[in-house]
Amino acid sequence: MTSQKKLLFEWVRMGDIAGVKAALASGANIHANDDLALRQAAHNGHAEIVSLLLAAGANPVIALENTHQADRGDVVTTLDACAAALTSAQRAALLDASRPGELVQLRAIAASTEKRGAVRR
Repeated sequence: MTSQKKLLFEWVRMGDIAGVKAALASGANIHANDDLALRQAAHNGHAEIVSLLLAAGANPVIALENTHQADRGDVVTTLDACAAALTSAQRAALLDASRPGELVQLRAIAASTEKRGAVRR
């Protein structure tokens, strides 16, 4: 494991926003281990870090698809808190990737961001 990747995962786990920003600035691979950094941040409720990772291009669908069933609710809840950081394409892809129990919450994410004008058509 490269030191940048290891540091990114460690800073995400600790909720260290400055560390995550430094890792992103130095070119850390946010897609390593199927977007593990995004999964970790979302699972731990680090909404600001989730927003940073989404803005840097992390893939919420890959992260959600690779989340253990028991943790998916936490990930969906944090993505809901960060809905403004999701692009229209990310929201649509999340809806497509969702499981029946998650669909209601993910549709609410899409609807709430549309109401705020975050979705351009």
